[in-house]
Amino acid sequence: MNTSNSLKKIIYLIVFVASIVVLFTLDHFMKKYEYHILKKVDYNNLNYSNQESGSDLAKVKTFIESEKTRHKQVNIRFMMKTNSFKNWTNVFQTAPLNAGIRMELSEPATLAIIIRMKHGSPRGYDLLRDLQQQKWYPVEIDIDLNKHVTVMIDGEKVLDVIEPDIDYDISEIAVGSGFSKMRNFDGSLAEFQIHYILYKRNQFLAILIDLSKILAFIIVFMVPYHFLNRYASD
Repeated sequence: MNTSNSLKKIIYLIVFVASIVVLFTLDHFMKKYEYHILKKVDYNNLNYSNQESGSDLAKVKTFIESEKTRHKQVNIRFMMKTNSFKNWTNVFQTAPLNAGIRMELSEPATLAIIIRMKHGSPRGYDLLRDLQQQKWYPVEIDIDLNKHVTVMIDGEKVLDVIEPDIDYDISEIAVGSGFSKMRNFDGSLAEFQIHYILYKRNQFLAILIDLSKILAFIIVFMVPYHFLNRYASD
């Protein structure tokens, strides 16, 4: 093997490694700068109990969000205790009917979360099938900008999925009810918190990053192909 071929191999290796670094850098850059924040919203320390008839606790807490965007992330935390599983009672909603995220209970003892997907179709996930009445459960729900959904209940992760088709709304939040506030929760909620961030996507920057990533991908795949063919006989 002569010095010229060795030098070319080193150059190809450097280009290959550099292309991989570019891919990871672009991915990080895109996540950091492709979106900018339109709005941050926090609602904290909300409480509800349908057993406290006539008091503020028995009232469903509602909040309206007028800003519209497909790019968002949300974190919801609360303590819950249920009295029954009849009539599909709902713990909360982020939008009417099937437009957002909602949590509901059903017989015999099932707790589920329903999230709207693209084209308006909802998808349900059973979280627990042996929920106990009159027991307090800590619940945390997190859906990030990459549509990674995680749900923790009573200290255990009961859902951990990435759903590219997620397309839920945050428009009419209801704490203590759901499905257009037609299914009030039969139980109690304490320390309910909902935090969400709405983003706007920088379309021009996204196109430039995507083109750069395509070019980097081509280099990553073509360099070893050329390397193997050029020096297979060495």
